[in-house]
Amino acid sequence: MNNTMKFTAAGDAMVQRRLSGAYDGFNEIANFIKKGDMRFLNLETTLHRGDCFASQFSGGSWFWTYPEVLKDMKEFGFNTLSFANNHTMDFSYDGLLKTLDSVNEYGFVNAGVGRNLGEAAAPAYLDTLSGRIALISVVSTFNPAAMAGEQSRRMIGRPGVNGLRFSEKYHVTSDQMEAIQKLAKETNINGYNDIVRAEGYLPELPEGCFDFKDIRFVLGEETKRESNVNEADMARVEKAIYEAQLQADYIIVSVHSHEIQGTTKENPDDFLREFSHRCIDKGAHAVVGHGPHLLRPIEIYKQRPIFYSLG
Repeated sequence: MNNTMKFTAAGDAMVQRRLSGAYDGFNEIANFIKKGDMRFLNLETTLHRGDCFASQFSGGSWFWTYPEVLKDMKEFGFNTLSFANNHTMDFSYDGLLKTLDSVNEYGFVNAGVGRNLGEAAAPAYLDTLSGRIALISVVSTFNPAAMAGEQSRRMIGRPGVNGLRFSEKYHVTSDQMEAIQKLAKETNINGYNDIVRAEGYLPELPEGCFDFKDIRFVLGEETKRESNVNEADMARVEKAIYEAQLQADYIIVSVHSHEIQGTTKENPDDFLREFSHRCIDKGAHAVVGHGPHLLRPIEIYKQRPIFYSLG
């Protein structure tokens, strides 16, 4: 086994037609990609022949193309991918499953999507001369209906993505909180929630918190926004990292995330930083982000890289 593992990664491949290699520069690109042992991309489309009905929702538009584009991805040198992103369910469960079947048929190691949540969350493994590499993939930008479901003795699992949920809350001063509560009272925006909370269907709010419909405000000394990773989803990823440590020499975590911190796309959200740090704390060797279609900062955390977006 070689002492060094080389990793090549690309961002969002929103491929909608075949990509011919018959042009100047193709060999240079392909040869560069092939320098890596693991050669990864985010496949941001669905694969079928136009024979799947569209979902009510989409990732912004309804993306599909023919499975043969994977031949072109192979020609470029890619051998691993994730298609856990906001377009995974553009063509509902049939489109998802046909894409999954095509990716497997063409021999791409892939993670993040499965016939149930267990499959979607499981590490996938690539064997190379430099060692065994595990890929774990999540997506934070998705319609709730796209999340895979657990399989149990009582029901079969639901196909979907390995979703990474997060919570948001806004810290406000006492004067701001008073104004928000006044507005809520005058508009009755919380009317229904107040009724079901009184009936016991919603939990009581923690002290110092107020919900304006679905937005959580917290009393504080300064005004700011805070986001935190969902602990159940984080625990599922940490479990996958632990499993991968027993099976692989290297662990790569892929995360598709559009969310921002502040007012520019370049700044990754707080929960994404938290998630990335905790993945490395548990043993991941690198975290590879994609989603906003632009480059985000690179962070070296505990001597391991976090690419917040590769574009």
